[in-house]
Amino acid sequence: MSNTSSDTRNTALIADLSDTDFCVSALKEGSVQGDLIVSDDPDFLKALGRERLGYRTLNMDPMAFGDQQDVSLVSDRLVEMEHLRRVIFDLRWTLEAPYVFPTLQNWGAFVEDLSDEVGIEVVSVYDQEIMVEDTLLGALTAHQAFLAPSGRHENPYWVPRHIRVQDDPEMQARFLIGRLVPDYAQTPLIKSPSRSAGKATVPSWAARTRRGDATSITRERWYIHCLGSLKVFVDHGQPVKWNAPGGSVQKTKALFAYLLTQGETGAGTEQLAEILWPDGRDELEKRNRLHHTVSVLRRVLRDAKHVTRSGDRYYLHVPAGSWTDVEQFEQLCRRGLSLFQHDDLENALRVYEAAARTYGGDLFQDVSRKYVESEYEDWCLPKRAWLRGMAAKLHTDMSRLLRSQDRLREAMHHSSRALEIEPADENANVEMIRVLQAQGRTDAVARHYKHFASVAKDLGVDLDRTKVHKVASTVILV
Repeated sequence: MSNTSSDTRNTALIADLSDTDFCVSALKEGSVQGDLIVSDDPDFLKALGRERLGYRTLNMDPMAFGDQQDVSLVSDRLVEMEHLRRVIFDLRWTLEAPYVFPTLQNWGAFVEDLSDEVGIEVVSVYDQEIMVEDTLLGALTAHQAFLAPSGRHENPYWVPRHIRVQDDPEMQARFLIGRLVPDYAQTPLIKSPSRSAGKATVPSWAARTRRGDATSITRERWYIHCLGSLKVFVDHGQPVKWNAPGGSVQKTKALFAYLLTQGETGAGTEQLAEILWPDGRDELEKRNRLHHTVSVLRRVLRDAKHVTRSGDRYYLHVPAGSWTDVEQFEQLCRRGLSLFQHDDLENALRVYEAAARTYGGDLFQDVSRKYVESEYEDWCLPKRAWLRGMAAKLHTDMSRLLRSQDRLREAMHHSSRALEIEPADENANVEMIRVLQAQGRTDAVARHYKHFASVAKDLGVDLDRTKVHKVASTVILV
């Protein structure tokens, strides 16, 4: 098994695209006559002066990209082009993909196959200004090498597709270690009479989901939507159907949601029984009902291995590399805020828009209130309030950004959305007044102030001490 390659075709460039000198210097090895840039933005790497095509002209739809993208449709189009030596893809579209990390894993497999079929180098270009943690991790596992002005650098974390598809951790580990120590490349690292020996029992601390464990492209992955209605997709995108015969949809959802929030620590039977049956039933009856609900959850998840019991505790085992909207939403919000604070308004808006698309509503919105408002344990509401506050701030910041560009109609939309999420949020109410003022709608400012005064009264807030009162008083007589 060779760990070196003199023909590195699947490469990537991570750069601030406004730094033209860096980008041009990093791509200097390519031939001007043999390069093709694929982007829907006519200004992308314009300084290179290369031939260009849009994605759809190349038989690709970025927004529908998945693991079923037909490589042959793209390769057939490319082989028609004479003297083609390298294709440079604009990867900024991945920010708009519903599932950032899985999309980039699929992209890595796609460009690897494409470069093999056409026999050319494929360069994937990332804009570092809009990258979040998942984008960086996805790029790290997707490409064989990275380009920079200092040259081409081999990626020590990349594993070839023919090894990834085996879904054999020992083979993958041998390849990676063999890259560092060639003597190890052909030596079995684990000697046992059976390939499955030692794998029958896995301690809970080792069975956790690890974000970086993504070398396999065939391993099962879940897509978990917690914001808004709880939706889980398993088995290559098949939705979990909660209404299993003999089970309670609400209790099954509540059990899944609670175990998901507990992570690798799991939950005791007493905890679960108190949350799911808070009405003071007999303890033995609660335990029996819990065992039944666990059985139902195992059925809807299509495999008993995903919910295990050890002693008096239950654990939910989410496949490694799975995606959750909560994690993506938080990453996008943090990145957008950083860009906003550094006055990179164009990129901030792009990242914020992706975050807004990710936020589908309150955390576990469709799980019955009697489970999320449990007197036994406040396991959901603080997290829900935190995420709701992030969403309100997200839309408030978007309104500020758009208002600064005199895009008042769009600003009004986001200001209104912020107030739908958090009606009493002072910053959101202040921003609404600012937008109405910019539109010259003094009467509307007065009406909005009156509405906020009513909300403040209901909450027992001293209106005269609020920022809303201070700002409104500069516009109307209050």
